[in-house]
Amino acid sequence: MQASTAESPSTRSEPVDAARLRTLGADPCLPCLVRLNSGKTLAINRILRHLPGKRIAADAALPDGRRVLAKLFFGRSAKRHFEREHRGIIALMAAEVDTPTLILTGEFPTGGWAIITEYLDDAISFREHWGAVFDLVGRTDHGGGDGARMRAMDVTDPAHPAMQALATLFRRIGQIHEAGLVHEDLHPGNVLLAGERLLIIDGDAVQGVPGNPLERDQALRNLGQLVAQFPVMLELALPSLVDAWRSTYHIPPPDMNALTHAIDTARGLRISDYLGKARRNCTLFETSDAPGRMQVVMRSHLAALSDILADPDSALTCAQLLKDGRSATVGLVQVEGKRYVIKRYNIRNAAHALLRAPRPSRAWHAWIAGHRLRALGIATPEPVAVIESRLGPLRGRAWLITEHCPGTALRWHYDKDAPRAPDAIEAAAFKALFHALERTRITHGDFKAHNLFWQGGQIAMIDLDAMVQHRDCSAFHRAWEKDRARLLRNWPRGSELHRWLEANLFGA
Repeated sequence: MQASTAESPSTRSEPVDAARLRTLGADPCLPCLVRLNSGKTLAINRILRHLPGKRIAADAALPDGRRVLAKLFFGRSAKRHFEREHRGIIALMAAEVDTPTLILTGEFPTGGWAIITEYLDDAISFREHWGAVFDLVGRTDHGGGDGARMRAMDVTDPAHPAMQALATLFRRIGQIHEAGLVHEDLHPGNVLLAGERLLIIDGDAVQGVPGNPLERDQALRNLGQLVAQFPVMLELALPSLVDAWRSTYHIPPPDMNALTHAIDTARGLRISDYLGKARRNCTLFETSDAPGRMQVVMRSHLAALSDILADPDSALTCAQLLKDGRSATVGLVQVEGKRYVIKRYNIRNAAHALLRAPRPSRAWHAWIAGHRLRALGIATPEPVAVIESRLGPLRGRAWLITEHCPGTALRWHYDKDAPRAPDAIEAAAFKALFHALERTRITHGDFKAHNLFWQGGQIAMIDLDAMVQHRDCSAFHRAWEKDRARLLRNWPRGSELHRWLEANLFGA
């Protein structure tokens, strides 16, 4: 982040007003004092969020030294955003929904508004809380051990601490709906956990006037928006979570098909938005489209992969070779203590080149497929970069770089000749994977045991070149039958594992 070119308020001895706040650049010098019309001043110590020229959320202090959270609104829409935020906080308080305590509101000299609430030192977002045990958007470390990561079997255990926290969240949402309110930006980042408290924040997104309960269809759409933020596997616990929601939102049992439709609609929009980012320059990804070459890289890996990106073939030459076939060459490299897999998609001959050239490369297909799975909470190694050689619109060779997939391939996790039946943890992981694939209508296309990895509580998929998310249910079931047959062929008919899979694979 570049330093602001505007004059910093910290260079002035007197407090600043809204007019001065509007001139702040992206990286203002701190601390600084802000003056309100009431005569009170705020010491801005740390900026948490800054939309230059519009608003600031800051870690601040009142004159008595009390630490507070200050939201400062300035610019042309300041009053409107202030009023919406203030109105939402008041509505949550009226509905007795826990939200950070409102301390004071005030107006700036020269226009602008402030909302000051309590600062919760020990608070973390619900996203952070669940990110430690589960994958909200496919961006946690899929290490091989059990660790603290949540297992599939824990999802149906109401005594698991994460599930207890989630049930509390659903009760809180039911409380909001019972009051006749709707939170229009309902995601885990707008929920805080502080000790025993679960708080709803972002009053700007709270709409409605406390009174009669929210209309049921609107409440289902709002609940679907929340569920869509979590891994598909979580739907295994949906009946008990809906019961928690209804314990404070007193309606008859809802139409689960309507809720499923609401979840699918919200999830589709969320996944589409995320995959759109995986195609362009944004906070998460850097895209470069130079003559003869296109690449997309996750910014968090850009520095570490710079040498590999510059010459992926040289990196493959030095890599531990995992596969060297006509269609693909795969190698394992280690960079800064982290292991990556480089997969080069080869062009076999001139005819193959002509066939592939007009279409997106298999590397690109696997790039999108991997990010789709991770956004759905289905385990797969994180795709970190994709490169295509191009001649105008025509594609040639391509490279995909992913994080290494730890764990053991199911081909080796189970005995080849007499595989046992899955234990309780493994059975839950199988069922969770099958549920997620069925709910999202995804087929792998090469469902052999070498492409499925056991990771201490979950099953991860690799080699996503042929993965498809089907729009049509009939097409999905036809493709799934092929996946199912391929999976069963991995182990002898009549073995314990084969019999268990036959009985438990959906569509059996």
